[in-house]
Amino acid sequence: TLKEIHDLIEAEVLPAIMHVLQRENHPTTAILEHSVRILALLSGSDNSLNKMRKSNAFVTVLGLLKYTEASLRLYALQILSRIGVNAEERKLIGESEYMETLLNICETSGESLQSLASFLILSTIIDGSYVNELRECGGLKVIVKLLENPPEFLQCQASKIITNLSFNNEPNAEGLAELGAIPALLKILQLESAKEDTIHYACWALSNLLIFEEIHIPTYMAGGIPVFFKILGETKNESIMIRVLIALTNIT
Repeated sequence: TLKEIHDLIEAEVLPAIMHVLQRENHPTTAILEHSVRILALLSGSDNSLNKMRKSNAFVTVLGLLKYTEASLRLYALQILSRIGVNAEERKLIGESEYMETLLNICETSGESLQSLASFLILSTIIDGSYVNELRECGGLKVIVKLLENPPEFLQCQASKIITNLSFNNEPNAEGLAELGAIPALLKILQLESAKEDTIHYACWALSNLLIFEEIHIPTYMAGGIPVFFKILGETKNESIMIRVLIALTNIT
């Protein structure tokens, strides 16, 4: 059956591909690309993903991001996103050049690569770790740039990242404000086409930023108060209402 064929391929091919990728004398870029493409296909299976986690595939595939070929990076990022990031892997990204590599992808690549790279950045800082490291390697500017420009799904991702970057972190909050994060977030809140998820995270980001007094005047000058009141008058989403009320509490 097709399942039996797939199971046989999965059992035999995965170790062979990992061997190719882990060799010290790396093969050509073409061989790497075809190998990672197969790995990306296999990563659609829960069984393969479990085997990848046990074989330290995350570290191996992460190393492929040093290559600049877009297709190779795309397959690698797809695999990394599916495997998921644990505490040890967050440390690997947060304390190395890989954070800069992911930021570079966000700054210079197309939407598909930006989406996957920003997801890995979010996964790395999700518990409040490595937010200072991101700032120190110039990441705030990159995230604000994502926030300022469509498509909306990247703006939502950037809002999530800013929510984590600014939580109880005054240097990050001030840096984000200086780079234009506040008017960019308020602009998103005024888009008629904005989805509730995007509005929710933009409000959350603003409420975290507004914990710090230095952010109050820039928010007021950017027209934030009328925007908050408009959302309160129109939304029926309780999570959004709570985030707006927290923002207003913080600015009061």
